[in-house]
Amino acid sequence: MLTGTFLLYLFIMLSTTFLATKTQRHKRDGRIAFKFNYFFLAFLIHWFFIAFTRTGVDHDSYIAIIEYDAFRRIAIGEEVGFNGLCIILQRLCNNAEVVILILKTVTLLLFYYSFYLIREKANIGFVVAAYNAWMYLFSFSI
Repeated sequence: MLTGTFLLYLFIMLSTTFLATKTQRHKRDGRIAFKFNYFFLAFLIHWFFIAFTRTGVDHDSYIAIIEYDAFRRIAIGEEVGFNGLCIILQRLCNNAEVVILILKTVTLLLFYYSFYLIREKANIGFVVAAYNAWMYLFSFSI
């Protein structure tokens, strides 16, 4: 039976993959024309559904780390970069949910920047489809 969540995931995966395939058009001279607007729309769909979710078994754990435990973790040498970034962002925002939003946004931006860098060497539709299948659903945990 198809659930609403399954249909939502299916919509996200199909729409972003479709939009990503529209970003590239091969020209007669062998070059590839890149349409940034389709690429940006695919990013926006991914971003909207990942950045504003509170899903995943780890969400509450990350909130606790950001609000209460990052200093202790740095003191014992555990994920110093991540915990330090969480401390800085928490001091700036004073809201753990906003910190998670920022971390998710930066993570997705890094993926899409990587996709953009390989736009002339790879089929972006396949790249986004692989990202959807391999990483995107897992990222709902953070």
